[in-house]
Amino acid sequence: MFGAGLLTKNIDNLYYVKRNDNGSTFTSPNTFSNKIIISTDEANNYTELYDIVKNPLNVEVINKNHLSFLVWQNTFSNQNEDLLLLMPSSSTQDQNGYARLLNLSRNPSVSECPSTAISNNTLYIIWEVFINKNHEILFAKVALSL
Repeated sequence: MFGAGLLTKNIDNLYYVKRNDNGSTFTSPNTFSNKIIISTDEANNYTELYDIVKNPLNVEVINKNHLSFLVWQNTFSNQNEDLLLLMPSSSTQDQNGYARLLNLSRNPSVSECPSTAISNNTLYIIWEVFINKNHEILFAKVALSL
């Protein structure tokens, strides 16, 4: 179970809890990842997740082969909300808690309401974007190396 801000301000990370006994009790909240690789060219270029996550909304979680992929609506300003995808790293740094971050929408307006699915080794994402007073549906697919 993952959690983020819902009509709450100043949330600066993504949290999860695990169920221990068929949902009767849950662990204390933990952060999803500590180190995020920003550049695919420089493996040592990373930042803390709390430096990026700002008031996350509409968190989607999908699992494949015991790996969790997260998509969420991230607030960069009052007028700009982009969709971010957090993927486990495919490098040898996986065991150190590293993950890769991808901005799916990169637009100056609001991207929201993601929906995700996985088929074989491909992650599919659709979302709504509000551009020039017009709502549109966008689509992306991401090849996964599992």
